[in-house]
Amino acid sequence: MTGDDRPQPSGAADDQASGTQPAAADDYAPVAAAGDIAGKPRRSRARSTVISALLGLVLVAAGLYLIGGFGARLYDVATNTWVASTTDIVLATVGAACLFVAVLLDGWSPWATALPGVILTGVGVWSLVSADGAARVASFVDGAVGRAELILSGVHILLLVIGVLLLAASTAVTIARSAGRSRGRE
Repeated sequence: MTGDDRPQPSGAADDQASGTQPAAADDYAPVAAAGDIAGKPRRSRARSTVISALLGLVLVAAGLYLIGGFGARLYDVATNTWVASTTDIVLATVGAACLFVAVLLDGWSPWATALPGVILTGVGVWSLVSADGAARVASFVDGAVGRAELILSGVHILLLVIGVLLLAASTAVTIARSAGRSRGRE
């Protein structure tokens, strides 16, 4: 503590004991962002955005197909028993891994889950507010996966929830990136 009894930042007592004064806030030079350094032009992110969006779309579609098609077979609604085969478990797990990799792609570009999230959220909302939308989504899911139990289990709500979660992941990455840029990190 000093004579004015205010807490000092760490190292301030050492500076006072050695007789040196800490540097004022004006003495620090601003940190240049990585794109501001001369001779290093900023690259366009368009290519990575398109590739990431397409990869994310394929991964999310494959993940939902595998989880819906093979994960739904793990439990038989008619007999109320678990009928899990090794193949169904492995393929449902691969589907979950596809969704996980799509979310990891957000580190490269937030569009990896933004595009599938917008599509799934739109389809989910459409199927909730429109009887025609619900019928079309139900027939598509039944035709693609071949499991009528999914329609009874509320696949419309599930599409909406998964879409919103993918959008949330994309938004979180965008916020984290912008916070890093505002603090001088690239």
